[in-house]
Amino acid sequence: MEVKSVLLVFIFIGLTNSKFESSSNSIRSIVRQRRQSSFNCTLPTQLENGRVLVYGKDIKPGDQVDIDVLIKLECHKGYKLSPNTPFIICDGNWEEIHLVTCKKTCPPFYSTATTTVKCRDKDYNTVPCDKAIDGTYLTYECASYHEIPPGGRNILYCNNGLWDFPKPVCQPICGRKVYTEPSLIWNGNGVNHFDHPWVIAVFKNLGKNYENICGGTLVSIRTVITAAHCVTDTYGHALGRENFQVVAGKMYNAFGDERDTHAQYRKISEIVVHEGYRGESQRYIADIALLITQELFKLDRFVLPVCIDYTNSVYLTNHQIGEVAGWGITEEEKPSERLKSIRIPYKDAATCAKELPERFEQQYHFFDKICAGRQNGTIAVCKGDSGSGLIFKNRENDRYYLQGIVSISPNLYTSQCNYQTIVLYTSVLFYNSFIKREITKSHLDLEDCILPAYPKNGKWFVEGGVEKKPGDIVLSSTLLRFSCNMGFILSTTSPYYRCESSDNQPTCRKLCPKPSLPNGTQILCNNYEDQYIDCSKQADGDSITFTCPNRFVSDEEVHTRYCRYGSWNSEFSCKNGKQEPKHVL
Repeated sequence: MEVKSVLLVFIFIGLTNSKFESSSNSIRSIVRQRRQSSFNCTLPTQLENGRVLVYGKDIKPGDQVDIDVLIKLECHKGYKLSPNTPFIICDGNWEEIHLVTCKKTCPPFYSTATTTVKCRDKDYNTVPCDKAIDGTYLTYECASYHEIPPGGRNILYCNNGLWDFPKPVCQPICGRKVYTEPSLIWNGNGVNHFDHPWVIAVFKNLGKNYENICGGTLVSIRTVITAAHCVTDTYGHALGRENFQVVAGKMYNAFGDERDTHAQYRKISEIVVHEGYRGESQRYIADIALLITQELFKLDRFVLPVCIDYTNSVYLTNHQIGEVAGWGITEEEKPSERLKSIRIPYKDAATCAKELPERFEQQYHFFDKICAGRQNGTIAVCKGDSGSGLIFKNRENDRYYLQGIVSISPNLYTSQCNYQTIVLYTSVLFYNSFIKREITKSHLDLEDCILPAYPKNGKWFVEGGVEKKPGDIVLSSTLLRFSCNMGFILSTTSPYYRCESSDNQPTCRKLCPKPSLPNGTQILCNNYEDQYIDCSKQADGDSITFTCPNRFVSDEEVHTRYCRYGSWNSEFSCKNGKQEPKHVL
């Protein structure tokens, strides 16, 4: 009996084994379904200013999804995810989806040749300043020899999509003398290389060589102010710009003097003469001209602009001492070899009228002139000093301001210098609006954009065939054409970007291999922004959703694959015929 019992048990196991195997697939399916149904996720009812996407599923907000389903969060235009978590999977970290919001974006800012911007979010994390959102703080620093203008701020805050200050601005430091070396004194006049960093030598091409004909004053990184009679003909018409060059940071008179190791030579792109100037026929009224350089001056301790009082807040008092520097005629009746300066008093209109020769005063002392100099003195401006600036120090901020431009003086027929009288200067204050207008125009196409580094696995080229390299400074409007190495593709549809937006430049994404799928397979491709794209090339962040053709089946329920770093997250599977049942032992 005991043996029979054992036999019966084995017979029972044998009889039921085939039934167990035949139903194992359905049992496993039931277990899997139970496991999945025991954990699912509920989509948020809404993402304010955005939407929730479920790949391969037609699911509405508030519905439930199974474990391991990939969810994408997307904001409307003008908004950005915070935190930046565009993908969430239904798992134990699902509650993170309720922490994601769409914050309003702020206008983008980029670093330039003169400003370096940095942004931090409300949690003090560093973020790109072209992707800033509500609650972001922006700070910026100025390049060397630049400063934040009066009334400016170096901290900006973004609230409700707007910065609380117009934009980061750095301007050249003006009217400062930068002393870093002991004074080098020549001929007892106290001139050193740092005393007059705004003084400009205006050279004219006389056929075989350039001659220093006039002085000028640097008022911006590409603008020199001089006298109109230095650059015009008898009738007040501007001469050809190709006839002139201007030089900053110069100490010696001769053009190209090897001792001028800090000199910067610039050609002229435009000569702007005041429309009211007609020369002698109009008694030298409006004797002022602006020379716009082709290239910018590079600021250093030898080359800095002087200040201009655009707000009419710097007042001159009678006999206040000013400075004029130049290479004019000396006592030896020849041009000075080195830069020299004189200190002379300002004379108000009444004093000027008394001290000038009567006939000269009546003919030339008009509303747009100021006076400076000493009557019966031993120093004066001379021939060759025309166009030089009359500079005064403002006691309130210790900066130097341009107040006059050497224009005309009474003739002394026995000498090229008249030490016995004062001189008329074109008033800079009187022509403030003209100066400001022309400087603004000349800076509209200012070279203030630093060319970016090449993208990883790619390169850019400047349109027009101009040879440039990363770090060079160009116009903000300069157009760059991006390209990628073999095996990579641009992250944008257009390869063109302007330098000003190069902080948001395209990147080079690695291509994934073309999937091997049978003919007739239906495929749909999306890029990393969930936009439909051509399926000929997919790169990092793209996806392919496929449907197998008739008589082909896939052993997976989800038919979407994602390209990650040049490879697909799993293999593509479309098998011929019905899928064989799996057996669990």
